[in-house]
Amino acid sequence: MKLIKIISLALVAFTLCLPTMAQKSSDVKKILDATAKKINSAKCIEASFKMTSFAGTTEQGSGTGTIQLKGKKYKINTGDQTSWFDGKTLWSYSSDIEEVNVSIPTRKELQTMNPYAFVGLYKNGYKYTMKKEMYNGKEMYDVKLVAEKANSDIPEVIITITKDYRPVCIRMRIGKNWSRISITKFNTTKNFSDSMFTFPASEYPDAEIIDMR
Repeated sequence: MKLIKIISLALVAFTLCLPTMAQKSSDVKKILDATAKKINSAKCIEASFKMTSFAGTTEQGSGTGTIQLKGKKYKINTGDQTSWFDGKTLWSYSSDIEEVNVSIPTRKELQTMNPYAFVGLYKNGYKYTMKKEMYNGKEMYDVKLVAEKANSDIPEVIITITKDYRPVCIRMRIGKNWSRISITKFNTTKNFSDSMFTFPASEYPDAEIIDMR
């Protein structure tokens, strides 16, 4: 499975978990609001991650990558595939076949490709609960979002958040399958130009462009 598509399954490992009682929804919302504010207030974000996809509980594939974000724009690089999104148009480049697919992504596609899309997801159509967990030896918040509608595109998301409101682990269920993203580095000091989020055609002169818009 190609790594960009592994992202679209996104989720994280359950390690060293010691659950406590679930918190009131008002407390959970405060944590989600604070996390969203931390991410949204950053002019630009750069993160490294490890991703793994599962069919049920069976691991299907894994890989690493980087993501740069600026508002609604992002660039994702997983080595064999790179995606650029300028807020409207998505370019997806596959290095093994030197092909670029150009499209206008749907809301669902944006939610599943961008690991930070949960920032707005919780505000509409989801119930949430929270437990305090031990993750890599540190106590963190483990927030679970469950869609109110059974036919939701993304029925379940679990986010592990540090005490200073930084997401370090995102687990997502689509159908019966899960995916996870472990965020290994997180930097908010970078400043990216808008040109970073559009396909640099001059750097890929041999790429075949397939316009699907």
